[in-house]
Amino acid sequence: MEAKENIQKTQQEAVTALSNKPSDNAILAVRNCIDKGLVLPSNYSYVNAIKSSIMVIAEMRDKEGKSPLETCTEMSIRTALVDMAQKGLDVSKGQGYFTKRGNRLVFSKEYHGVTTQIQRMYPDYTPIPRVIYKGDEFEYATNPETGRRMLVKHIQKMENMDNDFVGAYLYIPCRDGGRDLYIMTRKMIEEAWKQSSNSSQTVHKRFVDKMVCKTIINSALTPIINSSDSLLSENAIDTAEDERDYVVNDQANSKEIDTGSVNYIEAEEVSVSKQDDTPY
Repeated sequence: MEAKENIQKTQQEAVTALSNKPSDNAILAVRNCIDKGLVLPSNYSYVNAIKSSIMVIAEMRDKEGKSPLETCTEMSIRTALVDMAQKGLDVSKGQGYFTKRGNRLVFSKEYHGVTTQIQRMYPDYTPIPRVIYKGDEFEYATNPETGRRMLVKHIQKMENMDNDFVGAYLYIPCRDGGRDLYIMTRKMIEEAWKQSSNSSQTVHKRFVDKMVCKTIINSALTPIINSSDSLLSENAIDTAEDERDYVVNDQANSKEIDTGSVNYIEAEEVSVSKQDDTPY
């Protein structure tokens, strides 16, 4: 029993040692960006977000049972953490996820993160996606002066919700205080699903309505967030420059970091015990 406890203690110490450097350097990189003008939400703690998210990374496992802390470059782990923090998000809160691509770790926003970001821009806005099923009466119109769409009617019987979906819609906010109706057809949604690293689309088939809602939220709101002229978006370049500075410093002090060619392969699925695989 004592030997087993010693092994577990040693493993935990090894994980802690592997996670400390990329997380600490990520915190320094973000702090440097803030000194250069990066503005983060007042209620967002990038230190807490990075510290909690590195623990999520430590729990991730690939098909061989190894953590990204063992198989991914330290630079890519640090960059993923900085990318997350620069967007004001937190993986431990389900606002994004990490994916292993070859020997690199990358951060991607989840729809919870998209919702968080859009509500920072439009505090009074709440995305309410609606799925259109076969048999529904759905009609919309386009304002000839503005080009914006509006819902005319959507009549849905409860039994229709057991039918195949034919599309979805979502009102999106506009800068002038108005709103526009964003619509996606089934074909458009399925094309988006084909971009998933999960070729079998298991989750999509099990939770069709939830995945439809997730997809239209991401598709409709991400362009608005990306086109924002806020400092939160503009400082992406500063973050990248700071990361290169850290790479130079690390190479000067360590022989373990390899910044040579990176092998890009299709995203490999990893398991994260804290990640909810039934979105929305």
